Amino acid sequence: MSQIFNLQQPMVPQFQTEFVIEKLEYFPVAKHNPMYMRPYMFNVQQEAVSTLADRLDESKAGRVTPGILQGVTSGIIQPSAVGYDTVINNDWVSTRRYLFMMKVRHTDFSGMEHNNYIIGYTEYDGILPNGHIDHKLSHYINNVISTYVAVHPTPFGLQRVEKLHSTVDAVYSMNQTDVYTQRPVDLYQEIAAQDVMNFSGIPADICYAGSLVNPFNNNVVSSTSENSITSEYLSKLLTSGMHAARSKEVHMNSYSMGNDDPTEKFFVEPSLNDVAFIKRLSQMAGYKTVRPVFEFATLQHMDPTIYQRFTLYNITDEIRDPLMAQTPEVGEYWNGRDMITTKAYSLIESCVSLASKYGFTKFSFQATNTDNPAIPKASVYVLSFKSFLSLGEQDMHMMLEIFKEKFILEIFLGETNAGRVPMNMECHINIHGTTKLYLEWAGYPGTWYTIPTFAGSSFSPILSIDRNAVSASAHQLNNVLNTLVQAQQPSFY
Repeated sequence: MSQIFNLQQPMVPQFQTEFVIEKLEYFPVAKHNPMYMRPYMFNVQQEAVSTLADRLDESKAGRVTPGILQGVTSGIIQPSAVGYDTVINNDWVSTRRYLFMMKVRHTDFSGMEHNNYIIGYTEYDGILPNGHIDHKLSHYINNVISTYVAVHPTPFGLQRVEKLHSTVDAVYSMNQTDVYTQRPVDLYQEIAAQDVMNFSGIPADICYAGSLVNPFNNNVVSSTSENSITSEYLSKLLTSGMHAARSKEVHMNSYSMGNDDPTEKFFVEPSLNDVAFIKRLSQMAGYKTVRPVFEFATLQHMDPTIYQRFTLYNITDEIRDPLMAQTPEVGEYWNGRDMITTKAYSLIESCVSLASKYGFTKFSFQATNTDNPAIPKASVYVLSFKSFLSLGEQDMHMMLEIFKEKFILEIFLGETNAGRVPMNMECHINIHGTTKLYLEWAGYPGTWYTIPTFAGSSFSPILSIDRNAVSASAHQLNNVLNTLVQAQQPSFY
């Protein structure tokens, strides 16, 4: 039975947070190939920008939606064809370890009930068959899915509904390499640094205010999972960028704009600092700032009963899931520079993020536009799913339809040049396990790819090891923004 443990907050004596660790599960990590980061690269084609400007002018929508980006996304941005080494290297994949999923519940000062689903992996296999766990075993947090419970009155009484609040990926460095993040806020800050440099002559490196993570600064950066969906990432960049540029133009002579950071208004990211349980866990470990790494001893100090209550599973997805039993344990290597490897990376990143966005922990589906060669229409077939949201049958059916619609609009059409390139795929997503993708695209032979989803923040497309590449991306983005803003009529707002 779960034990409630009280954590004193000296600064706020009138309120005492009560956390309940409802479950802590461990699974052996399956075989994997080394993973490579493929940063977003702006390879801007003028035709794509002109088409986008025409669509904006025609729609008068005032914002760039994934629908407007159909067929032009890859003409502006796409993951790098070159893959760069990550911490998920040969040493990492050859080390036995466990992935973990922990659910924590608490009630905030307003009475709202919150749930945190914390997913990641251990440093090594520090759990013996008899159930003893090494108290020094480090746990690395990959992402945190946060929900809240809303209570609605119905004719049949009060109904508790769990709703998704945010999905936060934790980005931090575990090797000696400097890693730069390319979230929308980072690119916009780089644009601002370049503007200062052009105006004052101060080097951009001094002006740079973006996010650098390495083991020396212990920096942790939070990124929403939607940043891994190329069309949503570009949509946010262009829409918010145009709004920020227009706001800057309108208030050019306003004194208040001098102290107004537009990144705070247009490029807001969820933060690991907002996860109360992680914050308290870090404090108890002696850190002044939030850290995405904790030892089992700290967890046991918070709740002594967790030693007896954690669950160790010595089975894999292939044994638990009949659908997965028909798939290879490990897929193709990810170090290729060919188009099919880049396409597979983009698809699998986007699909995982979309499933996470709509509350699915597992989601298996097939998608194709080759059912009827005469009519290249995209079709999506759901094979199985599992959600951490407590929804009724009707609401869950609606969620499935939303997923299918968003997948076609925001992913499938973008990856097939608005449906003109033949593609057939099968995808088995497991948010806290292994995700597998079978892909036939543009005549390439069908190939399976697999990724350790529970470590996905280490090879996200918003990461780059090249400071100059981030600057180049910001410069090209600024050019696209200027083109789109200038093309808008006065009735843009």
